[in-house]
Amino acid sequence: MWPLITLYRAGDGVHDGRAFKPIALVVEDDPDQRELLTLLLEESDLHLFSCESAEAALRILDKYGSGISLIVTDVQLAGALTGADLAQIAKQRYPDLSVIVTSGSAKPKLPSDTVFMPKPWRAVEILKQAERVQWWTGAWIVNPDRNLGHRPTFVR
Repeated sequence: MWPLITLYRAGDGVHDGRAFKPIALVVEDDPDQRELLTLLLEESDLHLFSCESAEAALRILDKYGSGISLIVTDVQLAGALTGADLAQIAKQRYPDLSVIVTSGSAKPKLPSDTVFMPKPWRAVEILKQAERVQWWTGAWIVNPDRNLGHRPTFVR
C-alpha cells in the first residue's frame, strides 16, 4: 500500500512556511529485509516508499523527483538493473539525493558520495544515515526555487 503524501511543488502557491517530512525509498528484493529497513526508517519519521527492483524505484523517482531525500538499496535486486545502477542513475538525475547501498558481497563501483554499508549492517548505522538526511531536509521550508524544498530557512 502506498502512503498518502502531499508534495508541494513550485507553482502550487503553497509556500507559507510549512515544513515537510523527507521521503525515503527502500529498494530490496528480499521482503523480510525490505520490511526491516522500512520499519527502521519509520522510526526516523520519514515518509516511505518501498519496492523490489531498480526499475520500480526509477518510476517512483520519475513521479516524485527531488522529493525523494534518501534511497536505501541492496545491490542485488529483482529486475535487470542492480542497486549500483540505480545509485548511478539516481545521482545523475538528482545530485543532492542521499543514497545508501548495501551488499553481502564486495563493494561495487558507486558514485563518490554514495554510502556503502556491507551486510550485515547494524540498525543504528542505518538510523544514523537517516538522521543526517532528516537534519538536512526534514524541517526546511518549502521554497519555489526548487521542486520541493530548499534550505534557506530553518523552522524547527
